Amino acid sequence: MAGKTTRVSGQRGQTEFDYLVGMTLLVLTLTGVFLFVPSILQSFEDPVDGDDQASAKKVADDLLTRHTTAGASNTVIYASLNRSLNNGTRTIGRHSVNVSLTNDTGTITAGGPSLADADDGTATVVRVVRLADDPNGRCEPACRLVVRAW
Repeated sequence: MAGKTTRVSGQRGQTEFDYLVGMTLLVLTLTGVFLFVPSILQSFEDPVDGDDQASAKKVADDLLTRHTTAGASNTVIYASLNRSLNNGTRTIGRHSVNVSLTNDTGTITAGGPSLADADDGTATVVRVVRLADDPNGRCEPACRLVVRAW
């Protein structure tokens, strides 16, 4: 009987436990992939809403149109602009808007809600302006009109 092999019926190469472990690992792997992939793609999304950007641009253009001196491009009248900025809370529809006039050393004047109330998706529009009535020379050679909407 030296070369004879015997077969035992009912033996399998895979048990129910092996199958359960394999399926559990597969489900956990797929769950991890589905949870991880959106966070990878999130960095390519624009955090600023297009409506916020349009509102910030509209406010900046409106301020320049209303307070620019005749015949001078981007030269605003400071007294008029300052009155407009300090006129109260600025909202456009559902958007809150903060406007500030800054130079190299800091903010000259500002208006609107506090930036602390802003979320991560703040649309910002910057216009370079000069002041027509700038006796202290705060905007030499120029200042920035910064409009933020959220």
